[in-house]
Amino acid sequence: MSEFTFDIPAVRGIQAGRPFYTINAPFGVLQRLVAFDSGNVLARSQREVNPTRAKKISQYIQNNPESYVLTSLTGVINEQPEFIESEHANVGLLKVSMDSEILLFDGQHRTTGIIDALKSNVELRGHNIPLMLFMEMSLAERQQAFSDINGHTVKPSTSISDTYNQRDDLPKFVVEMAKDLAVFTNLVDFERNVIGKSSEYLFPIKILKDATARLLCVKVTDSLSDEQREVARDFWSACAKPLLWQAFRYWDDSADEFRAGYISSHGVFLNALGLVGQCLVGQYGTTEKISDLGTLNIKRDSEAFVGRCIDEVTGNMLTNATAIKLTAIKILCHLDCPVSSELQALERQYFPDTVFPSAVNAS
Repeated sequence: MSEFTFDIPAVRGIQAGRPFYTINAPFGVLQRLVAFDSGNVLARSQREVNPTRAKKISQYIQNNPESYVLTSLTGVINEQPEFIESEHANVGLLKVSMDSEILLFDGQHRTTGIIDALKSNVELRGHNIPLMLFMEMSLAERQQAFSDINGHTVKPSTSISDTYNQRDDLPKFVVEMAKDLAVFTNLVDFERNVIGKSSEYLFPIKILKDATARLLCVKVTDSLSDEQREVARDFWSACAKPLLWQAFRYWDDSADEFRAGYISSHGVFLNALGLVGQCLVGQYGTTEKISDLGTLNIKRDSEAFVGRCIDEVTGNMLTNATAIKLTAIKILCHLDCPVSSELQALERQYFPDTVFPSAVNAS
């Protein structure tokens, strides 16, 4: 071992009969402490660094310097370090030779993001991230470890991420709205992206967020004004009666039976409604006309939506962007609301005989 070492407080542990050490690595020394596993894919044990992904981590740290959370990095030292154990078992000082190479097989994007964040905020140098170090692993063992770590990772649903997101206005507001508005009482699934058979819910929170983003023409990270919040609350509340979102309860129907018989709670229809609301606000400055939806046939066997959000061959619900727009066009025409030239062009591709409401009807 070189006489020049990094002397780092560490905790020793065992996994699969193999020792490892966990240290708290200061952000300021990461660039010197760890090496990036690069080169041909067969000669490394990491994916290539995606600059965009790393930049997002950097921005996350910079935007939330008092509340960010980063999970530990994992790597291997190519040279056995010396561990000087203290009077407390498995706690001591790890002496890592400055000639050693620490290769990460999990956490290169976090490391790259940290290094980038330091360029903008030097005060972050003293912050720490856990670094889990294994000894003298072969390339094959590192590659297997990378596969094990990433192959067993299950990304959480967008719905539960939205439910827990306290940083961004839109998901935070939509969760509050789903809890507070009578129209959504006991009908919103805060955990799953897709409503399963026999579920008592009608709407995943993710779909409600997406539809509200269309309604307000905003991104997830945008700040919301009080006026926008009021527009959303009024709009969704006005949708409840004509679209039967609460009425089915009085028919002794289950949510599952309602979803099977009507299209008004399906994601494609909800997103179309958001687009319709956006058009109504743009044309009239209000979404009041949405209450006229009561005469629209929203049953699952409705001919009005075949080829739009209902597949004309299988009868299944369609979910793509075109289906959302074609469904929105049908609703706009039913409400006698002028349709934009862009949407008219799309409609003619599929339904060339459609007669559009005249712009002179706008008030």
